[in-house]
Amino acid sequence: MATLPEDLVILAVGAKPRGGPNNGKLPWRFQYGMRGAVLVALVLDGRVGVADGQIVVRDPRPLGDANLDEALAGLAARRAAPVAEWMGGGPAGFVTAYFDRLEAAGVLRSETVWLLLIARRKGYRLVDPGHFENLRYALRNGSPAPARSSPAWRPWPAWSTPAVSLSCSIPGPGTPPCAPGWRNSRARIRP
Repeated sequence: MATLPEDLVILAVGAKPRGGPNNGKLPWRFQYGMRGAVLVALVLDGRVGVADGQIVVRDPRPLGDANLDEALAGLAARRAAPVAEWMGGGPAGFVTAYFDRLEAAGVLRSETVWLLLIARRKGYRLVDPGHFENLRYALRNGSPAPARSSPAWRPWPAWSTPAVSLSCSIPGPGTPPCAPGWRNSRARIRP
């Protein structure tokens, strides 16, 4: 079962193909999202708690996940760490370790990305985009995605089906709305 930080990597690479931790395709703030995902995973597992802006270790036993265990061991050594300080100071290679781990598991595949035609960096693509679609579906709908063979499965919201999207591109009287809250653009132009 994937951890929360791994899910975040899958969502990032699914949204930005060829993205990677060191190639500029993902925002530089991505590392803070990864640190937050690690903290949330440790809180959900009951290993740490947050009180008065401090991260307090409740149970230092390893989880069996190398990256989460390393973060937990670092927190246990410090006793109580300020959240802001811990979020800002990740170890070198922290984010890269998750990308490498998912590549080794066969979820991602690496490829060369050129930066300004002078520097080569490693970028990643999803081997099966279904991972991304399932996570995106779960985030949008609050439930796991149905099986792809099910008639209920669709990776897009109901209002953005191809037929509705095509009819929305031609505004006019009687045109169905493209999305909830959509109004005809001509209604705003009236004098």
